[in-house]
Amino acid sequence: MKNLVILITLSLLALLFVYMDEASRANKKVTYVLGRENRKYSLLFDDFSEALPPVFDKVFTMHDGLMRAMKNGYSVVVTEKGKILPGEYLRINEFKEDLSSVKSKDNKCGFIDRNGKIVIPFKYEDAGNYSEGFAPVKKNGKWGYISRSGELKIPFEFDEASDFSEEYAVVSQNGKAGFIDKNGVSPTGFVFDSVQPFRYDIAVVEKNGENYVINKKWETIYVSKSRFSPFPIGENVYADGLIFPPLVKNDKVIMHKEDADRVYPKFENSLLVFEKNRKFGAIDSDGNIVAPAKFDSVNILKNGYLRVRDGSKKGLINKKGEYVLEIKPEYYDIRMLDSGKIVALEGDTLKIISDDLKTETVVSDINMILGVRDGKIIVQKAGKKVVLDENGAISVEAPVGKDPVEEEKDNPSKISVYGRTCGFVDGLARVEQSGNILYIDKSGNIVLRGKWLRRVDWKDVYACGRRGDFGYW
Repeated sequence: MKNLVILITLSLLALLFVYMDEASRANKKVTYVLGRENRKYSLLFDDFSEALPPVFDKVFTMHDGLMRAMKNGYSVVVTEKGKILPGEYLRINEFKEDLSSVKSKDNKCGFIDRNGKIVIPFKYEDAGNYSEGFAPVKKNGKWGYISRSGELKIPFEFDEASDFSEEYAVVSQNGKAGFIDKNGVSPTGFVFDSVQPFRYDIAVVEKNGENYVINKKWETIYVSKSRFSPFPIGENVYADGLIFPPLVKNDKVIMHKEDADRVYPKFENSLLVFEKNRKFGAIDSDGNIVAPAKFDSVNILKNGYLRVRDGSKKGLINKKGEYVLEIKPEYYDIRMLDSGKIVALEGDTLKIISDDLKTETVVSDINMILGVRDGKIIVQKAGKKVVLDENGAISVEAPVGKDPVEEEKDNPSKISVYGRTCGFVDGLARVEQSGNILYIDKSGNIVLRGKWLRRVDWKDVYACGRRGDFGYW
C-alpha cells in the first residue's frame, strides 16, 4: 500500500511539473535555433531560455506556428511553443488547409492535423496536399481524389495527378495529360504531351512541340516553340518567367517577343521598363509605349514620372510621354521625393520643384546629390555631407563619410567592429565575428552567441538582404 501511495505521489508530481512547464511557456515562442559542437540543434525561446535539449539533426523554417525538424533520422513537427507533436515519419508535407500528408515508417501515406492527430488513416501508397477541399491519393498504382473527410470523390484511374489549382487539376492517362474539374470530368480530354496547372487564370499546355497559353474558356492566347511560365509582374499582367516577353493581360498579348529583348520584373505606378537593342523604354499596363526604346537609361520615379538619360542629358517624362522637365545638359542629376516634388541639380545649384512645376526653391553651392529618402535630400555641400528637408532647409550636417540619416536612427556604433551585419529585427541584429554568429542589442551588447545560430522564422533572410530560405518543409 505504501509503495502505491509513493507511486501515485510521484505521478502527480510529474504531471505537476509538466503542467508548470507548459504554463511557463504560455507567453513564450520558439525563436532561435542553436547548434552544438556535435551538430545537434536545440531551440531557444524568445526570452533566450532553452526550450528543448539538443536532439534535432536539422531544424527547418517556422511557418504559421509549425515547423518540421529531423530527429533520429525521422521527420517530426514542432510547435511555436516548443512542443513536439506525436508521430515520427519518413516524410511530412507542408500543412495545407490545416492538414498535412505524411508517410509512415512502413511506407504508407495518410493525413494529420495541426495537433498531430491522424485524421485520414495510413492506407495510401502516396499522397499530395489538400487544395480547394480535395487531395490526390494513390492506391494500387493509380491516383484519385478524396475529400477532407476521406471520402473518395474521384476514382483511382489516373497515372499522375496534381493538387487542384483554380478549380482544375492536372492528370494523365496512358501517357497523355489533361485537366479535370471537381466532378472528375475533363473539358479538354487527354490530348496534351504536358500540362502546367492554372495560375492567374491561364495555363500552358504542350502538344506536338508547340506551347499554348490558354484561358478557362479553353481559348488559345499565345503560341510558342518555347515554354511560357506565367509570372505576375503587376495589374493582371504576366511575363514569361521573370524578364522575358511576351506580356499577357486579360486574354491577349500586350507585348510580343519581337517588341523587346527583355522586360524588368515589376510594374510601378502602372509603368514597366523594357529593353530593346541595348536601349531602354517604358510601357503602361495596357501595352502602350510611353517612352520608346531610345534612352541609355529609364527609371520609374514617384507618381509615375520617368527619369530618362540620353547620353549626358537627363530629364523627366510623365505617363503620357510628355517632358515635364526638358532634357538639358546642365541638369547633372534629377530625383523625386515621396511628396512628388522634383529635385534637380543644375550646375552647382539645387532646385526643389513642386509637383505642379509652378514653384521652386533654390539651394546654392551643392556639389552632388547623394540620395533622397524619407522626405529628405542628402547632398554634398561645400565639402560636407548635409541633409535638407523638402523645403531646402538644413536638417543635419556631418563630416563626409558618415550617413547623417542613419545617425538619426540611433543605431549602435559598435556594429562597425563586426564582419557581415544585418538589420535589426525585434530589437536585435544578427552579426558575424570570427566564424561565430552573434545577436546584439542596439547598445552593441552581445545577447546571444553561437557557431550555428539563427532565427526559426524568415526575418533573418530579409534583414540580411538575402533571398531564399534556410530550409522549409
